Amino acid sequence: MLGATQIGYAGSSEGVLTISDGSLLASGAIMVGRAGTGSLVITGGESTFESAVGFGSYSGGTGYATISGGDTTFGGNVILGGAANTTGRLNIACGATVTFGGVVTVGSLSISGGNATFENNIIVGSASGAVGTFLISNGVTEGTNIFVGNRGTGNMHVFGGSTNLGGNLVIGSYSSGNGTVTVSGGSFDLAGNAIVGVTGSGTLHVSAPGALTVGTQLRVGANGTLSIEVDMSKPVGEDPYISMDSALFDEGGDYRITLTKLPQPESPIEVTILLLRVEQGVTEAIENINWEIIGVDPSKVTLEWIDNELILKAVVPEPAAAAGVLGLMALLMAARRRK
Repeated sequence: MLGATQIGYAGSSEGVLTISDGSLLASGAIMVGRAGTGSLVITGGESTFESAVGFGSYSGGTGYATISGGDTTFGGNVILGGAANTTGRLNIACGATVTFGGVVTVGSLSISGGNATFENNIIVGSASGAVGTFLISNGVTEGTNIFVGNRGTGNMHVFGGSTNLGGNLVIGSYSSGNGTVTVSGGSFDLAGNAIVGVTGSGTLHVSAPGALTVGTQLRVGANGTLSIEVDMSKPVGEDPYISMDSALFDEGGDYRITLTKLPQPESPIEVTILLLRVEQGVTEAIENINWEIIGVDPSKVTLEWIDNELILKAVVPEPAAAAGVLGLMALLMAARRRK
């Protein structure tokens, strides 16, 4: 049994705790990089931390953790970078099974494989002035609620893997909060609500091959941005970029559709793209939301709600015509900047 432990206690000290096999029970609080530099490396075995674990606890403290194997349980809160001038980083890799019982406050958290289960809240960018980053590139992630840009600045990026939340995703929780969530790969399934820029500032960006499913309501506030990026070089799928049970869009929010990597047809072609699906249908106010079209002449694009789905139809011109349109758009943007 391991009692209260501090790894990397003072400013010039360094310490490493490595667990590769067997069983470890830590009953006391653990500080990895209290005010020095500390590392926790778990490659196997069964480890249980019953109390709080902090990475980078005091000013100047730097705490790192890599979990690439075994079965690890954090029973208490986990704090990654808990104060000003601290650094806390945790990476969960292939082969690891990790369970978090308490609140996880994120300075830097990445999941590149394995299985991670969060039984309590994840807060990315917790306090005012704090900056947090949460990356998911592979593996299976199960959770409840995630707050991105709580009172500070938070960024969450889902590149791949399978992410499932039983609760809500809140982007920009408080007035000082600024959060961005990007889904560019894998699947992100949310049982509750996705709340974007209702109190703080929030951006939700989805691009293929990523997909977001909201089990309850997608709500975009006046401080929110909903952005969809379409890679025109890839086959157009039958599933929407974002599907939801219901929607509530504030007309003061920003709504953007960006078309990239346009094909080079010998003659103009029409491309049809399914962007959104709302199971319960949409109101007239949502149908009248003004979307900004980026990457192609807006006059060549039509947006229409058909059977609760937002459909984009774009006419892609031949290369010479496209070059002329893009050149004209560039001149107009330059002229606006000079004003």
